[in-house]
Amino acid sequence: MEAKLESLIQKIEQEAVDGAQAKADALLKEARQQADRLVGDAKREAEEIVSGAQRQAEESRTSGETALQHAARDVELQLRERVEALLDRVFRDTVGAAMDAAFLKDLILKIAEQWSKEGSLEITVSDADRDALQSLLFAGLQQELADKISLSAGAQTGKGIQVGLKGESVYYDFSEGAIATALMEHISPRLRQILDGSDG
Repeated sequence: MEAKLESLIQKIEQEAVDGAQAKADALLKEARQQADRLVGDAKREAEEIVSGAQRQAEESRTSGETALQHAARDVELQLRERVEALLDRVFRDTVGAAMDAAFLKDLILKIAEQWSKEGSLEITVSDADRDALQSLLFAGLQQELADKISLSAGAQTGKGIQVGLKGESVYYDFSEGAIATALMEHISPRLRQILDGSDG
């Protein structure tokens, strides 16, 4: 009987050990599965973080490139405006300096010789040039031609003249501003080629 009891105790102990081992194995398996889930979740989260960071970096890079392109375009436009303004000032100064009373007198005489058959001329000059031009122009002018020229001071500023036939609303503008503008229109396409870098 003692042997049976001993065998029974061993069997109970074995069942307890086997049961504990099975529970331990189940707990270990569950712990491993949970660890695998946690590692998988952590990997996915890390991938999402990296992907989000890459997306943000790409968006920042694209945004930065766009901002740089806009800034470069703005600088180019400002440079073009400044160069054109500088050229306009240079043209106005150069043309203005060339339009002294003697030059204007010669210009008026040439125009008067061509247009005298069409009728009387109305010539508008700046207040500053009127007196000097009046004495120069009419000093040695034939009376017939002098009668066909009317010289007056106008609101025009700067050097030069505006010429039209008396009674007509059309006139030709030979002022420093008009000539400088014409020169700018002539030079601007070439200047734009240089500024755009398409000069070759």
